[in-house]
Amino acid sequence: MLWGRGPTLICRVGFVVMQIPFTLLMTRFPVQYFLPAADLLWGVFTLVQYKATNVHMLYAFRFLIGALGGFFFPAVQWYLGCWYKRSELSRRAAFFFVASQVGSMTSGYIQAGSYRSLNGSHGLEGWRWLYIICFACTIPIAILGVVFLPGTPDNASTRFLTLEEIELAKARMAQERREPRKPFTFSLVRTVLQGWHFWVLVIFAFFFSQADGVSSNSGLALWLKERGNPVESINTITTVSPAVTIVSSLLFGAIDDAFGARVTLITLTAAINLFAAIVLAVWSIPDGLKFFAFFAAGTADAIAAIIYSWANEICADNAEERAIVISAMNTVGNTFGAWIPLFVWKTTDAPRYLIGYSWTAALDVCMVLALVVLRHFWIRERNRK
Repeated sequence: MLWGRGPTLICRVGFVVMQIPFTLLMTRFPVQYFLPAADLLWGVFTLVQYKATNVHMLYAFRFLIGALGGFFFPAVQWYLGCWYKRSELSRRAAFFFVASQVGSMTSGYIQAGSYRSLNGSHGLEGWRWLYIICFACTIPIAILGVVFLPGTPDNASTRFLTLEEIELAKARMAQERREPRKPFTFSLVRTVLQGWHFWVLVIFAFFFSQADGVSSNSGLALWLKERGNPVESINTITTVSPAVTIVSSLLFGAIDDAFGARVTLITLTAAINLFAAIVLAVWSIPDGLKFFAFFAAGTADAIAAIIYSWANEICADNAEERAIVISAMNTVGNTFGAWIPLFVWKTTDAPRYLIGYSWTAALDVCMVLALVVLRHFWIRERNRK
């Protein structure tokens, strides 16, 4: 089997390195074709992996897969910002985020079932069948994207929208001061890098992206195993955390759209996760409180939709800046998330992870401090406008 850390690392490199360029490139082409084309190519390169005969071929395919898949999250966040107003955006972003969470939850079961059922069928190993199944699932989605995505208001398709509806969409974005796409110049990149939007939002995104360590690492599962829980029980109990993420994401998105409470929601989430991290760092506590801490930490990612919706609003004056900033926010999270856990969440510390829980607590404190800075700059800019 041609699998190991090498191909996974190469995929991560493609994911990180190409995320900002591809997201920015998307602003130069009709979105209704660019996104489905990237999805289609992702499916094709995923499929051809099953024919890989040496590790070098697999490295090339994995790099392209990482590059084509890496920009999808920031690209969709940018795309949502082209259509929805501030009072509508967090809910839509939350629905998209939840869909990715559900996909991650179910993919493991699909992979396990496919491998068990198809391994050896037609002379192909189970891991090769997984690539074929991914391809078969991806192609219909890419076709649906070409058919149903309307483009952007400044270059919308009239297949499903009337000219009056397109004009209405443009007027809605004008009310939000959200500008359409403009010609790209390198002076624009220099301007973006010189402004506070990029640096404050990216630094804030760093703290947010790393502060979900309690829920993203294996502390709960390993603790349950140490307690002697059976495998079936462990599999069931550990689904509570992603369920908390899903429910809280939708709830927070709805609250933010209705009341504009993003600062309050981010602060509340940081406080909940700070409490959970401190409790778990202490460790010698009743089991009921430990369960509560593990489950409550599932809210850490629930503010993702709110943060990216806020970035859409802050960078409303420039579509290209929105693309650069949103993709950079996601890139920094994935870049540091690839190596920091190796030092902070050491397997030798499991299941207590004293360093990891202490690190998470520090990140939550820093996130609140960064939130104060972000709020200050944003209020000052809004008042000036």
